[in-house]
Amino acid sequence: MWCPITYYEFYDVPRLFVVEWHGRFVAFDCPFDEDLGDYPPQYAVYSSPRLREVEVERAWLLRELAIKKPDGQVPVGAVVFDESRRQMMRDDVLWRLYQGSGTSHE
Repeated sequence: MWCPITYYEFYDVPRLFVVEWHGRFVAFDCPFDEDLGDYPPQYAVYSSPRLREVEVERAWLLRELAIKKPDGQVPVGAVVFDESRRQMMRDDVLWRLYQGSGTSHE
């Protein structure tokens, strides 16, 4: 299923974005790594049912508001975006990451 995203940083693909998925906000974060001199090959994925839309709209606060311990990591290449890479993502990676977490697949 396609889910709308809100992105805050973009380089080739969204590097920091949020998707609302089954009542939780899920943030994907892939910040530039100075030591690598590049972007890492995976997103750190955070979720919080407490993250409110008003807070999500303030991009500069997003990293501070996300749960500090990620729920997991997802390879950047595993996230399927719409053609523009700025509006939607497929939720396949979310199902794989949160399978068995009590969220039912519709």
